[in-house]
Amino acid sequence: MKTTDIAQRIDHTVLKPTLSHSDIEQACREALQFGFYSVCIPPAWVPYAKKILATDRSQQFPDSISPVKIVCVVDFPLGYGSTAARQAECAQALSHGADELDIVSNTTWIKSEAWDYWTKDLDALRKSCEQTPLKIILETAYLNDLEKKTAAQLAASCGFDFIKTSTGYALPQLAQNPEKLGATHADIQLIRDCIPEHTKIKASGGIRNFAEIVGFLQAGADRIGTSSGPRIITEALGQPSHVSLGQALGQDTPKETY
Repeated sequence: MKTTDIAQRIDHTVLKPTLSHSDIEQACREALQFGFYSVCIPPAWVPYAKKILATDRSQQFPDSISPVKIVCVVDFPLGYGSTAARQAECAQALSHGADELDIVSNTTWIKSEAWDYWTKDLDALRKSCEQTPLKIILETAYLNDLEKKTAAQLAASCGFDFIKTSTGYALPQLAQNPEKLGATHADIQLIRDCIPEHTKIKASGGIRNFAEIVGFLQAGADRIGTSSGPRIITEALGQPSHVSLGQALGQDTPKETY
């Protein structure tokens, strides 16, 4: 798999609680520069990211639409808002320009074995978002294998497009294994084996180097969520971090990297 192909599997993620305008600007410009699939950001920053992506893209390639999608997290990071509140957050994110939604699962219902409530919530979200690509974030660090399998299968049956492993904010004191708070190969394989082929998997949480990305894609992941995308791609290309992807590939123009 080419490095550029792997870049297109990355949701370039900026979700830290202390982020600022400059972080969003940097993430958007890095996504354009490196050819990432998307930026994954909080709801409040969707309009700003939309503006940055459109402005920067139009300056480089007039009459073109930004190829970088906006992925917005919903009910992040705990996921136990009411269904009505979650629907409203989804609707607002989409109206502001989000292209995909990463919705945090209500872990409390899973741990309570309240699968009927959990499924009704997902059904309502799927219906209210029509054709928008949806991911359910399971926070796998808190779940045992049976809970992971059941949740993944039910989310797929509700029409969710992706099963996502983690928010990146799981607490070690609540985890099944305090040393495994994000994505693991075992979880990717477990989920892949129990869901339909058309349902995809997003590995996220603690993915910080190129070898890890390759490993997760080989294990069955389709998309990667990471805040380390630029460093990972430049590492793979053997280039210093200030060198663009286009330069590293020996291209005169960055156009071919998008």
